[in-house]
Amino acid sequence: MVSQSRKRFNKEHLLIISGAVPKFKPTSSPELDSIFSNFRENLFLPAHLSKQHLDLVYGKKHQDDIETTPVTVNIAGEEFPLKHIDRTKDLLNLNDSLSKMLKLMTKSDWDNFPAFLEGMKSAGRPVSAVWQEKSIRAASRGGRLDVILECARRVADTAFNISTRNMANHVMYWVQYTALADNFGQEKTKKALKMAEHIAALMEDDAHAGGKVRANDPRASPEVTGILLELSAINAKNQGGMDADGSVEKYAKKFLATIHHNDIQGLLGSNNANALSNGLLAMITPILYGVKTAASILDQSSETVTQLREMEKKLEAEVTKHAEALRVSGLTSTALGLWSYEKIATLP
Repeated sequence: MVSQSRKRFNKEHLLIISGAVPKFKPTSSPELDSIFSNFRENLFLPAHLSKQHLDLVYGKKHQDDIETTPVTVNIAGEEFPLKHIDRTKDLLNLNDSLSKMLKLMTKSDWDNFPAFLEGMKSAGRPVSAVWQEKSIRAASRGGRLDVILECARRVADTAFNISTRNMANHVMYWVQYTALADNFGQEKTKKALKMAEHIAALMEDDAHAGGKVRANDPRASPEVTGILLELSAINAKNQGGMDADGSVEKYAKKFLATIHHNDIQGLLGSNNANALSNGLLAMITPILYGVKTAASILDQSSETVTQLREMEKKLEAEVTKHAEALRVSGLTSTALGLWSYEKIATLP
C-alpha cells in the first residue's frame, strides 16, 4: 500500500525546477566516471530539489516506495529518477575523491572541471582554497591551465577566487612552470606570458582582488609582478633581446616598486623549515632569473638596471641560502624548490 505522503509525490513527478544540474562528458576511465556520477547524483542533484522531494530522497521510510513506484523530476529539461540517498554511505569522502580525481584526469578530462566546481558551489560545498591550489598544480602539469583560467573567469559560478596573495602566487608560479619545464622555449614562454597577463587583469575584478589596494594585496605582490617581469624579459630575449614594446621596462618598474614594500613570502602557515625553504626557493628562483634577464636587456645606464642589479644580489643571496639549507637537509631535486633552482641553473 502506498502511503499518503507517497501519493503526494506522485502528483508532482513532472515538477520543473529551475537551474540545470551540472553534467559531465565521458572521461578516460570508469573510475573517474564513477566519481563524477556520484557527485552529480548524490550531491548536485539534491541541491536542485524541493523540500518535499528531499524528504522523499533522504527519508528512510520512503525507500521502499521509491524502489517500487519510481518518481521522476524534470530539471531544466532533464528527467531524473529519484532514488534513496543514505548520507552516511552514498556520499563520497570529499578529500579522497578530489585526490583521486586530480590523479586520474587526463588532458581531455579537465574539460569537466568547471562543471564540477559549479556543482560544488550550487550544493553549498565550494572547493576550498587548499584544493584549488592543488588543482592548479595538477592542471599545470597536465597541460590544462586554460581550464583554471576559465574557472577564474566564471568565479560567480565556480567560486574559484584569486583574491589572496597566496593563491595569486601559486597560480603565477604554475603558469611560468609550463614555460620553465620547456626551457623557456619561445612558444611556451609567449603563451605563459599571455596567460599571466590575463590573470593579472582578472585580479582587478571585484570578484577577485579588485577595489581599493589593501595590505597583502595580491596585485601588489612581488611574486606576481616578479613572474610578469620574468616572462616578459625572457619573451623579449627569445625575440632578439630588445624591449621592443616597453613591457620589460614596465614590469621591471612595477616589480621594483612592489618589492620595496613587501617581502618575498614562502609557504603560508608552515612551521617546517624544509618546506619553508623549498617554497621560498621555488618562488624566488624564477624571479631572480627574470631580474637577471631584464637587467641584461634594458639600457645599462638606466636607473632601472641599477636597481635591478642591486636586487639581483639580494635575491641571489636568498636563493643560495635556501638551496644550501635544502641540500643539507637531504632533500633531493624532486623537491619543487630545488628542481626550479637546478633547472634554471642550466639555462643561459
